[in-house]
Amino acid sequence: MLNGRNGDTLREWLKNNKNVKVVTRDRASAYAKVISEELPDAMQVADRFHLHQNLLETIKKALNQEIPATISIPHNDTSIDAEEHCKKNCI
Repeated sequence: MLNGRNGDTLREWLKNNKNVKVVTRDRASAYAKVISEELPDAMQVADRFHLHQNLLETIKKALNQEIPATISIPHNDTSIDAEEHCKKNCI
């Protein structure tokens, strides 16, 4: 684990570890930028946690576009006892 979130510590570490071919990282844009600058040929991949988080965010956005924020169920004020209704109308 490296300290900081701005990429400075990562940059120093990468300068001393040029043999890295694949980097697993979170979604921090500072990290992506530093990795691209220091190791332009390295493959950057999201870790499992962040892949899952991205998927959940995408599903939420899709559902929010398709399902209304409020759903109303109309009801009739005249209530009929279901058992009585069935006695009269069911076979």
